[in-house]
Parts: sequence; structure tokens; C-alpha cells
Amino acid sequence: MGISALRATVTEVTTPLLAVGIFEGDPTPIGDAGTVDAALGGLIRQLIADKEVTGEPNEVTVVHTQGKLPATRIAVVGLGKRADFNIDIVRQASATVALKARGLHVPRYAVMLLGLGQAGVTAEQSAVALSEGAFLGLYEYEQFKKPTEETPTKIEEIVVVASDQADVDAAQRGVHCGEVAARGVNLARDLSNGPPNLVTPAYLADTARSIAQRLGFSCEVFEVDALRKRNMGGIVAVGQGSSHPPCLIVMRYSGGAPGSKTFAAVGKGITFDSGGLDIKPADGMLTMKHDMSGAAAVIGFMQAAAELKLPINILGLASAAENLPSGTAYRPSDIITAFNGKTIEVSNTDAEGRLVLSDALAYAVDQGASAIVDLATLTGGCIVALGTVASGILGNNDSLIETVRQAAEATGERVWQLPLWKEYAEQLKSDIADTKSSGARQASAITAAYFLSNFVDDVPWVHVDIAGTAYYGADQVYYPKDRPYLPSGATGVGVRLLLSIVERWAKSP
Repeated sequence: MGISALRATVTEVTTPLLAVGIFEGDPTPIGDAGTVDAALGGLIRQLIADKEVTGEPNEVTVVHTQGKLPATRIAVVGLGKRADFNIDIVRQASATVALKARGLHVPRYAVMLLGLGQAGVTAEQSAVALSEGAFLGLYEYEQFKKPTEETPTKIEEIVVVASDQADVDAAQRGVHCGEVAARGVNLARDLSNGPPNLVTPAYLADTARSIAQRLGFSCEVFEVDALRKRNMGGIVAVGQGSSHPPCLIVMRYSGGAPGSKTFAAVGKGITFDSGGLDIKPADGMLTMKHDMSGAAAVIGFMQAAAELKLPINILGLASAAENLPSGTAYRPSDIITAFNGKTIEVSNTDAEGRLVLSDALAYAVDQGASAIVDLATLTGGCIVALGTVASGILGNNDSLIETVRQAAEATGERVWQLPLWKEYAEQLKSDIADTKSSGARQASAITAAYFLSNFVDDVPWVHVDIAGTAYYGADQVYYPKDRPYLPSGATGVGVRLLLSIVERWAKSP
């Protein structure tokens, strides 16, 4: 599928389907929708009066132009109330239009820049959101499905239309950035949706190597012997019960000046989590192929960062292991030693994600990272606290936390901060090691983050717990149908968030 920008007025676009936006509560359409309405003899205005078109978010109504416009059909998409408008509304509207176009079996369609000037939205921002919404909304995981007569028609081309040349130039930049970001998200989705007999630690490593070779950044994989040599006891312990060996994937993108600051993105990559010897109930394993969503996001982010040629140095780390019970599996009460030399008493083998992260975080510090953000499907406690609406964030640096918050607002990948007070450390005290791996059920999302803080020293760091936002399925109470660019299955959360974080962080002192 291709996407491009075109200079034209709404009455000049020849296409099977052209989308325009209207706001809820406006008695008459204005702007592009108003021009279309005039050409159609007041049809849209009449539909509004009859309450058949309301402008509510993600409402879409298709009308035929009967030859009164070069476009065969007009899709009138709702943008909600002006007072509630934000850039994510454009992303949602774009996904709504894309899905409608696919349902109409049209091979291509066009969309006017939506929300331009509203809440300060620029042409480039609108185009980014339009591109992201379309590519994300049309995503399907099809690797193991044969096409049938019911398989939807593929959209071959999308055109974003603006009447001003300056807006077209900005929109062309925007659609490119949005497409690159969305392809990074969809790569992460493919990895997370892939069955665990395919997506093993070695598969993640091979994927990262292939991307690095194609885009010209470095990728080194620490396999078991190299992990042992570096005393990365957390990754080794978690993966030792599986026939698929664990590894640490180390990606380095050097877009900044030599010696300038480096941003580190760290992802949890448990390709399947049975719980280990503290085995989960059967129902609890059904979605555990998604337990590597943090690592998937980091790989997708590295692909997008390299394709966008971001002017910054980035260290991407993905700790990959499969947590299975066997005669070689690690045990509760084992003591392991992490890369930074700290000893850990294993409290529960189902608290494995923090162990693989401990080595990666300590390694990021060792490699001179200036800031670290980790992403992990870490705790059910975070789902209890925030549901599937937002990821939890905790960290040691207010400036970096604020950067993450701002990035979340821009991308629609919501976050909410939880405290990281010293009182929570009491749960992790061990009589025989430097720390225990986990505490009680109470405040489990917080104590998990507190455990991770043992491995970042004083480097600015934010932990993002994506347990509730990494995938959507039948086992969840709330499914965000108000955001049509989020499919069932893996969401790819974190890729766009990381891109937005580094964009802001690169400009900071």
C-alpha cells in the first residue's frame, strides 16, 4: 500500500472515495465539507438536520455524488466536539475511513487534511496522524491464513489532499513519517502475534539482525556462552528451562555525533511464559506469546528510527528468553547474580521479566547510556490499577518522566505515573541476597519497578509497564473500540511512544 500527498481542491479529486470531516454540533458543514455540501445541493446539511449525520467521533456516512463531483463517493467522518478535539481524533478518523474503504472494496481512496488549524494542528501533524491511522487500522496478521472469498480487498493507494502547496509539502513529510512509524508498529505486532513455536529468542535475534543489515546499523547477539561470560545471570536463569536458548540482542544506531548523548530503549522479550516451576493456570497461558511485546516494540522502534535517519545515538536492547518448567529450570529460592554484581533471591519463577531486564538495564548503564526507557508486560498488578486504558510509568527522573508524558499525549499511547517511594523497598528485603525478585501482591507493579531501579544507578530512567496495553483480546474486560486503529491481538504499543520520546529528548539539554 502506498500513500502520498496531492495538491488539489476538494472539487478536483478523482477517486472512488473521498473523505471529509465534520464536527459534532456544527449545524452546517464548513470548510471542505461545506464545499462538498454545496456541490451536492445541501445533502450533507440535510443529513445533519435529519440526525442521520451527527459528527460523533468515528461515525462515517457514505454518499454517492451522482456525477456532481469527480469523486464517486464522499465519506463524511465525524471528528467529535471541537472542545474535545486532539490529534488522536484524526488518527481514529483515518482508521475509520480506511476500514470503510476496505469494506466497500475500493482499491484506493483520498482524504482531505483533517483538523487543520484546530487546536493548533499543522498540515504535517494531520498527515502523520492520517498515515498512522490508515496503516494501523488496516493491519491484519495473515501469515498462517489462506485467502478466501471473504478476504477483504487490499487498499493499494491512499492520497492525502491539500489545496495549498506549502501544506502539500508538509503533508508529504508527514505521510512518510507516519508510514514509517506505523510499519515499525506493525512489525512489533507481527512479532507479538506470532505463535511461540515460531517466535523464539533466536527468531527475534534473526529479525533484528536482518533489519540492522538492511538499514545499516549494528546488531550483536549475546548467546548463552557470552551471557555467562558477562555474568548476566538473570537472562541465563530464566531461559535455562527451555530448549530454545536465551539471548540479549544489542542494537546500536549511530545517528548523532560521536560521543554525544545516547538514548537506551530496553525491552522484555519473554517469547512464551508458562510461569516456570511456579506454573500459571492453563487460562493464564493463552496470551503469554505476547509477553515479548516490550522487545518487539524496541525492535520496531529501531527499524523506524533508522528509516527516519533520526539525528541521535540509540542503544536498543532486547532480553529474549522462554520461561518453561523442566529439570533444568531455575527454582524459587535460587540465588542468581546480575550483570552489575547484585545478587537476587528468586521469590517466584513467574516474576521472570524483571530478571531478564535487570541484566539489560545494567548493561545499558555500563555502555554509557544518558537516559533509559524500558518497556515490559511486567505485572498483572498494573492491569488491576489501570486496566487496558493506560500503561503505568515509574522512574527516577522528573524531567524524563515529563518527556514520556508529553510523548504519550502526542501519540495517544496513554500513560499514568505511579509512585516509587522508598517504603515499597521493604517488600524486597532478603536475608540471604542483595534483594528479592518480588514481594507481596500489594503494590506489585510498584515493587517490580523498585526492583528494576537497583540496576540503573543514577542514570535517568523510566519504566513503562505495558501489561494492560500490549494486546487486546476476549480475556479483557475493556476493549477500546473507540480507537479503531487498535486491532484485537497485539497493539504494538511503545513504538510510536519511543519515537516521540526521543524526538523530544534529543532537543533537551
